[in-house]
Amino acid sequence: MGKYSYFVINQKNTKTGKRIATALRVHNCNNLLYYFKKYTYADMELTSINACDTWKEAQKIADHWNECARTNGEYLFA
Repeated sequence: MGKYSYFVINQKNTKTGKRIATALRVHNCNNLLYYFKKYTYADMELTSINACDTWKEAQKIADHWNECARTNGEYLFA
């Protein structure tokens, strides 16, 4: 089994300004430039990528960012 790195990304809809954060587990054999490009599509732009030490940390940060977006009325699926 290979090694993995953990990231949390934040995406923003360019038309509505709504946001969503997602925790990701990425196998270390991936080219990160091309891996993260797939999260920039249509009306969505990637606004941040943060490396995390663990999967649990990435999930915790993504959950916190999404809760902040909900509070501010900026959550994508609200």
